[in-house]
Amino acid sequence: MRTTLIALVALVMLWAPTPTLANGAGADQLRDRVARVTLAARQSALLHSMAMSVCFSIGGLDAQRMDSQALEQADTYGTVLAGLRDGQQWMELLPETDPTNLDALTRTDAQWQRFEPAIRQLVAGDWHSVVIRQSIYAVSPTSDS
Repeated sequence: MRTTLIALVALVMLWAPTPTLANGAGADQLRDRVARVTLAARQSALLHSMAMSVCFSIGGLDAQRMDSQALEQADTYGTVLAGLRDGQQWMELLPETDPTNLDALTRTDAQWQRFEPAIRQLVAGDWHSVVIRQSIYAVSPTSDS
């Protein structure tokens, strides 16, 4: 029940539009913060969906569609991650300036640099144990390698 509720909330957030805000003093910063919260939630849901797509593909469940979906999700995740750090006008994001947030984005990017190639290898059919291990370690919170 709880998992279903969390999944439903994640899906609603995935497709929820970013509210339109009035122009004026501070409106750009407010739009930026709203966009960041929305995108961060979408990133989390996207990462889970990407992992699910790869697992379904490996399991042979509509593999071609799951592969395509995983690659599209990987591209989106990487683009949004860069936008969260560097800013992106079409996402209504200003460049991140908070040192704590920049540190968190740097750590996330370091994990993504290991996880993305593993996703692409798995989708390409390279199920070698090294690739599987890379995928697991890339998302493990205690991973140092």
